Amino acid sequence: MRQHTQSPISELERRGHTFCRYAEDSRIYVASRRAGERVKESVTVFLVKRGRLKVAPEPEARLKAKLKDMFRRGRGRSLQRVIEEMKLVLIG
Repeated sequence: MRQHTQSPISELERRGHTFCRYAEDSRIYVASRRAGERVKESVTVFLVKRGRLKVAPEPEARLKAKLKDMFRRGRGRSLQRVIEEMKLVLIG
């Protein structure tokens, strides 16, 4: 007998998560950091085991370094300009 496996997208919908898909990437929105850590762990397990997909590690250290450098260079610039540059780094 063949076991039916739900797709990762239908699993997110079943769990009631707000999410957005981009080509090969996905973003899942949660209310708190703690919820994010919990959801990230469970979704990663689901994607790897049931969805047979690879989950890339977060490049947090690189992001922190970019933002730190941006704030260091931010002296003497308008807040609006710093915000616009941050959007490019954070959103892509």
